[in-house]
Amino acid sequence: MLQVLTEVWEARRARTEILEQRHPFAAEVMRLYAALLPVQEEAFLDARTTPPAPGRIAAHVAERVVPRIAEVTAAAGPKRLAEEVPDCLDRSSAQAIVAGWMFGDEQAPAERYLARAALSPVLEAMGQDAAAAFHSRSDRRHCPGCGGPPQLSFFKRAADDLASGGRVLVCARCHCEWGYPRMTCTSCGEQSGSRLPVYSEVGTAAGERGGVVRGLGIPRQCRWWTSCRPCPSTSTRAISGSQRSRPT
Repeated sequence: MLQVLTEVWEARRARTEILEQRHPFAAEVMRLYAALLPVQEEAFLDARTTPPAPGRIAAHVAERVVPRIAEVTAAAGPKRLAEEVPDCLDRSSAQAIVAGWMFGDEQAPAERYLARAALSPVLEAMGQDAAAAFHSRSDRRHCPGCGGPPQLSFFKRAADDLASGGRVLVCARCHCEWGYPRMTCTSCGEQSGSRLPVYSEVGTAAGERGGVVRGLGIPRQCRWWTSCRPCPSTSTRAISGSQRSRPT
């Protein structure tokens, strides 16, 4: 089992190298992610071996993971982020920052980054054992385990070429996956095709890519958006990135 888990983190390191080479504009961020991976892997394996009680997750992460995330960010992060993380820790305790992300509080970007980077490997390691720490939301637009928002949407590869794979959302907090209807906005639940204009990346429209449209339908009245990217793990279509407010 340990070997399998180690292979997962090796695959993430390899993927990071590929993305850094493929997208030079994102090299700074990818280098930070590469520097974070060893810390996150250690936090993951630690939580698998000795998981904290659900009520102690925020304290565990604050004590054992946040300091190392802050250290790596100071050494390898973009200048502004490296400056803002210590300021966050001066204004609030690490435990309060982690708990704020766990329970959906409004947070500054640097606080949200720090909490996500430190908390996600622990929640991923604990799986459903962490669910008791959260007040799960009942609607399908949130994670059934921790109630977190989706950060990624992808279509599974179908067993039959004539069939369509199901749509899956991935949680921004704990990486849990759950099914979700196709052509439905993950923010407001809109399903009407006439109200879901499709935004596609340049070079992926039907006329340019042999009839396959890679894009996302976003309701005009919805004030949230996500970006569209091919899903590397499934060779299908995907929506990546946490939901963010659409510019007005």
